[in-house]
Amino acid sequence: MNKLRQIIKNKNTFALFIVLITPLIFFIEAIFYKKVLYWGTTSTQFFPWMEYAIQQILQGNLPLWNPYNGWGAPLLANYQSALFYPPNWGLIIFYLIDPPRGLFFGYTILLVFHLQLGGVGFYRLLTKLELNTSAKILGSIVFILSGYLINRINFISMIWAMVWMPWIIIGVYDLFRKDKKSIKYIRLDLIIPISMQLLAGHAQTTYYTLLVSCIFFLAMWFSHSHKFKLMITYALNILISIGVCAIQLIPTAEYLLQSQRSDEVGFAYATNYSFWPWRILSIVFPDFWGNPMFGRYLGGGNFWEDHIYLGVFSFIFIIFAIIIILRNKEKMSSVQILFYRVCFVLIPFSFLMALGKNFILFPFFYHYIPTFDLFQAPSRFILIYTFCGSILAAAGFAFWQKKQIPARKTGIFIFIFIAIIIGVFVSRTYLIDLPVSIVNSLYLGSMLSVLFGGLSIIKNRWFKKHKNLINIFILLVVFLDLYWFANQNNQFAHYHFYDPIHQKNERWTSEIVYLEKRSEEFIKFNQNFRFDRFQDFNSRSSEDLMFLPDTNLFSPQYQMINNFDPFVPGNYSMFMTNLSTLSIYDQKSVLKNMGVTKFVSLDSPWVDFPNIANIKSDDIVQWYNCSLVRPADEILKELLYNKNINNVNRCLFLTEKEDLQNKNPKNASLSDATVHYQHKSANTFEISYTSDNDGWLVIRNNYYPGWKAILDDRETIELQEADYLFTGLNVPAGNHKIILFYQPFSYRLGFMISLVSFLMLFILRNTF
Repeated sequence: MNKLRQIIKNKNTFALFIVLITPLIFFIEAIFYKKVLYWGTTSTQFFPWMEYAIQQILQGNLPLWNPYNGWGAPLLANYQSALFYPPNWGLIIFYLIDPPRGLFFGYTILLVFHLQLGGVGFYRLLTKLELNTSAKILGSIVFILSGYLINRINFISMIWAMVWMPWIIIGVYDLFRKDKKSIKYIRLDLIIPISMQLLAGHAQTTYYTLLVSCIFFLAMWFSHSHKFKLMITYALNILISIGVCAIQLIPTAEYLLQSQRSDEVGFAYATNYSFWPWRILSIVFPDFWGNPMFGRYLGGGNFWEDHIYLGVFSFIFIIFAIIIILRNKEKMSSVQILFYRVCFVLIPFSFLMALGKNFILFPFFYHYIPTFDLFQAPSRFILIYTFCGSILAAAGFAFWQKKQIPARKTGIFIFIFIAIIIGVFVSRTYLIDLPVSIVNSLYLGSMLSVLFGGLSIIKNRWFKKHKNLINIFILLVVFLDLYWFANQNNQFAHYHFYDPIHQKNERWTSEIVYLEKRSEEFIKFNQNFRFDRFQDFNSRSSEDLMFLPDTNLFSPQYQMINNFDPFVPGNYSMFMTNLSTLSIYDQKSVLKNMGVTKFVSLDSPWVDFPNIANIKSDDIVQWYNCSLVRPADEILKELLYNKNINNVNRCLFLTEKEDLQNKNPKNASLSDATVHYQHKSANTFEISYTSDNDGWLVIRNNYYPGWKAILDDRETIELQEADYLFTGLNVPAGNHKIILFYQPFSYRLGFMISLVSFLMLFILRNTF
């Protein structure tokens, strides 16, 4: 009891306690009842990736390769898997406590931890800006419960990355708080958060964060006397952070160059999820266009991508802060003034960029500024508004406490929103039947605005006497406002939700499954993960997710030709895109030659249960007596559109290179080899064969850098790109054994760079 009193007496400690407990209160039901996330990418990406990776680690294997999706793909190089992100390592403990259910609940705990981390970081940033305690609490609550952040809890890597944003800006801000002699080149307060964000797994969030940090840095740098040392320090610490993370970044860069995004994302794809202009109404009326968690979303764009709500009080405080900053009458340090002005400039910039195809700014950046063509979803520029808006909301609250609010202007403000309330009531009662979401949103937004006006009038008279009471009331209103409109508890399912899919997967472990593309889209976005409303999965089962990639990675794993990774090998992507244009019959004919044993499709959109067709297919390792060298596009056409082709009457196709020639093209009909194969591990194939002639082996495994082949434990065999996207080997006659293993140089190079960077950091941390 005495300790509790001491905490309450210490304002800073008590404030941090409030910030830490806020996410706990927000997700108390999920924690108490051990609920797990399920919606969208949680169940189709993050959970199955991590479960499979942990199983591989516990078996003594590095989870370098995923052999179960899309004829194989890199796993560790998959940036969003974030397997090198230190907080994710704690999930192994949760998995071991109750495999695999403990892993899924571990993500719930890790979610709360990250929101606490972001809240503490934001509180520290506002402390640097010398705001009072109540303003710091308000800003921190607004940031961690913001619509942008809290509505992305199922896109785990975005949450993991964004909570490091305030910590990075703290590091930048602190560069300008010291004189030249006290500025060290090696700054852990920059290196640690940048490195953690780089490893968190969302490149777009990291890119925008570094962009914002660079703008803050340059704004303060121009007015500082020690320009050279500051520039070197800032650049050096970013480079060291990249070096520390090289073990992740270099394999990911290699994957990017091999992927469907190797050049740029097309403009139509890049402007997917552009901010819908009319959604701006939700800045004060958050559910004006509906809410998929409480009924149906009726607006354009995407509900969570366009979510800009920071609370009614917070938005008014932002406006108040902007007015005070522009008038420039408040006593602040030059760095503080610059900091607030940068926030003021970045807010309209973020909105204009978020508009994407709906405004000229993003297309200009896309076409003429390098790197802006690498990402989709311009609406994610809203994260900049969320960050800067939370800062200005805190500053506005602090200014509001000190200023006398003009009674006449406040009265006009109150009158406007009372008029809206009356107008809505009259319209709904006597004129038109407005949607419930619009009515409720207008009522609540207007009532909160009227309440704010009333508090402003009360504050003018009684703030000095009842300061703490008024501040506590405002903080409570802000929390309840955000809690009501951003509550995500119906995005959680019960603890045993994933049990059925683990049980059902066992049926398919000996199969290679393909889910027809249109059926995949329907099952994914119509039956399970609708954008206009969230289904209640507590009344459903994870069995409904059956056959969705990458749920096949839930143990026991089975192979699927589909792959839902953000990156996939480029040739695989092109092949699958063209395959989906064929008829069902022709798709089966093509896939028969490539090892697929089950073809899953919906006979019609009204059928809940898919049709599962058996395919009498060839093995995934096949023997060819001859090879034909062709350009890649000709091979693709031959495999997809030549209806007379099969694996018995043809040669293996090799992608055209200078040193390749046709071999024995007249022997296409001969097939005199016996071939056996097995997966020794996720990263290793073993093939044994007997043949009287030289020939070719093709493995239905994506051709990808890092794969190597050893013949009879002594001779290295060169791998070739065969049948457009697969791995081929030219092998000698006789009885032989071949070991194929994935051992990419990119990981060894990344490991060495990371190791050297860590050693340099350790040696120079106190001396340089």
